[in-house]
Amino acid sequence: SLVANTYEALGPGNFPMIIETLSDNATRTAKNVKLILKEKGGRSAPVAYAFRKIGKIVIRPREGADFEQVYDDVIESGAEELEGELNEEDPAQTEFEITTSPSTLSAVQTSLSSPPQEHIILESGFEYIPADLDAPLPELNQEDEEQVEKLCKALSEDPDVDVVWTLRGRWEEEE
Repeated sequence: SLVANTYEALGPGNFPMIIETLSDNATRTAKNVKLILKEKGGRSAPVAYAFRKIGKIVIRPREGADFEQVYDDVIESGAEELEGELNEEDPAQTEFEITTSPSTLSAVQTSLSSPPQEHIILESGFEYIPADLDAPLPELNQEDEEQVEKLCKALSEDPDVDVVWTLRGRWEEEE
């Protein structure tokens, strides 16, 4: 059976990150994550204080729903925030991002996708965002920036690593 674990770390330049893993061997995964951190200039460290875990849902509104209807449905479902606007030219291409608390993600998703709302769920899951959205992001010099990129890439290449979160969001390799 697969086990999910979360690791907290500081990368080069004391750049905070959260590493989510999914593995059939937690001991192997912990060893691999710690080895990659060590080899790439990072270290295990408590950084959860720098992040806030949220639920994020992306929906396409049901046919014929206007912004007010979507807004009312989102608020009634228990969500915290709605972002986006109706695409008047092509309503079928409209997408809204909805933020929830982690504990209400499932209930909000069920509410929005069930009758009478019946919105289309495009994405749903947890994200880590900066705990203080008004605080400036840590600035890294060019060398540390490159080292953080190498660390994130090495972590993401480990088959047990599911997601690497930084204060800039989900790490994804630039193409």
